[in-house]
Amino acid sequence: MTLSHLAICSTRNDMTEKEKMLAGLLYDTSDPELSALLVKARKLAR
Repeated sequence: MTLSHLAICSTRNDMTEKEKMLAGLLYDTSDPELSALLVKARKLAR
């Protein structure tokens, strides 16, 4: 994510939880997309 991308997302409501996480903002850890990525990462780490 770049600073220009953050400028385009004028409010945090325009950003996905993953984008918020990568930008260092507060985010919802129970987001389905993040949960799916966690499961995938755990499978790859086996």
